[in-house]
Amino acid sequence: MGVRLTGADKLNNFIDSGRFRSRIEAAMREAMSAGLGAQNNRIKTSGTTKSGRAGRVKTGEMLGNTDMRVTKSEHIIRGDAGWLDGTPEYAKWQEYGFNHWISNEFIEGMNSLGEGLDVAASVF
Repeated sequence: MGVRLTGADKLNNFIDSGRFRSRIEAAMREAMSAGLGAQNNRIKTSGTTKSGRAGRVKTGEMLGNTDMRVTKSEHIIRGDAGWLDGTPEYAKWQEYGFNHWISNEFIEGMNSLGEGLDVAASVF
């Protein structure tokens, strides 16, 4: 069984022209922006029964430290979103869940990174 690919020279010209890379880069920026928005929304709205608040914003540090970036090299365009330049220590506990040190009550994780990843992947 064989496959014949026609128009490959047009595809190669399109890729080599830089238009392809710029479109992929733009799509990656759009996906990372959407993923970051979803992560931030989860932080703002995913409350806990223990706190009684609607979200997990008390000081704003966890929310304020989220960011996104798109980097590129010769063959790779990479998108990152989340806590890129260091996570506030307590954000890890809020993200994945923990047993409260006084009440020993389990505090469910907010899964903001997972939500952001799902949204970014669907946009890309």
